[in-house]
Amino acid sequence: MLQTCEWFVHDFPDGLPPGRYDIWAMWLAPCRAWQDLGLSETCDDPALVTSMFAGSVNMPFDGAGYRG
Repeated sequence: MLQTCEWFVHDFPDGLPPGRYDIWAMWLAPCRAWQDLGLSETCDDPALVTSMFAGSVNMPFDGAGYRG
């Protein structure tokens, strides 16, 4: 089963100004893909896109490399 993977990358070529930032990621896939990977036991709708993993961090950034 071939699944398309889309990555959304936000590039900050001039860096980020100093401050505190929330950074998060979420992994989305059809329920069938999670089941095929052994990460889900059941699928009521194999085509339904769901998230099995998400992560976040809230951290200070000192602005090193910022040229704004």
